[in-house]
Amino acid sequence: MLKRSDISVEMDDSGRFLPWLIAFMVYLAALSIAGLFVLNGLTKELGAGVTNTITIQIPATGIELQDSIRREGVIRELNRTAGVISSNLVSGAEVTELLRPWLGDAAGSDQLPLPQVIDLEIDRSTGITAAELRTKLKEGIPTIVVDDHGEWLTNLVNALRSTEIVALTIVILISLATIGTVVFTTRTGMGLQKDTITVLHFIGARDAYIARQFALRAAWLGLKGGLGGLAVALPTLFALRFAIGSLNIGLLPELTLSTPGWISLALVVPCVSIIAHLTARSTVLKSLAGQL
Repeated sequence: MLKRSDISVEMDDSGRFLPWLIAFMVYLAALSIAGLFVLNGLTKELGAGVTNTITIQIPATGIELQDSIRREGVIRELNRTAGVISSNLVSGAEVTELLRPWLGDAAGSDQLPLPQVIDLEIDRSTGITAAELRTKLKEGIPTIVVDDHGEWLTNLVNALRSTEIVALTIVILISLATIGTVVFTTRTGMGLQKDTITVLHFIGARDAYIARQFALRAAWLGLKGGLGGLAVALPTLFALRFAIGSLNIGLLPELTLSTPGWISLALVVPCVSIIAHLTARSTVLKSLAGQL
């Protein structure tokens, strides 16, 4: 039904390139939308469970008994501190796995003195801060390290949100470019079909009827181009996911789309077709009204 038109378009070359242009723009839009949802999911994942977490690192001395005494002393001090909900000692194996993305196999070497790590959950509503803990613990162990996840997480989340805004801006610009391309193509087609439009007016055809013919054709071309662009974008996304997964680097996020993400990708094609239909119809109606 979308393909059918009562206006002959065999000699109209203006629409032949429209599907290719739309396919390219849909390809870019699909990648941007996928990136937007991946970044959004990564932001939520990072924010969950670490905003109220502080990590304490006790440098190793190389003497097991002394390390044990220092660890127990820190834990006792933490348990007496207001605002501390729980303190859990991270096992050596877990510390090794955390360092493996940076150090590789060297992280498990016996020659590498690994610090003792305590994972601390706090209640920020009590006013407890990393600076306060750092001052208190440094009295007993000057080399102790107190790392507040909330400090660096805020900067990381802000960077991710800025990237999300860039991806959203790209989608908006692509939509505007699609509208502009359809307007240009429709106006060119109207110029090539000027005699046909005159005849249709002469026999009593209304502007809405003529606009409908161009709108149906634009919708059909938009649908073809959208399907083509999405057909290329999906393999690209799977290839990127496979390539990043094969690197086996824990620092890189997994390119996994949520259900809303897949739904958004599926809606790209019908949205492009609808935009092309409405844009072409509006363009024809305004052009014909200006000729009166």
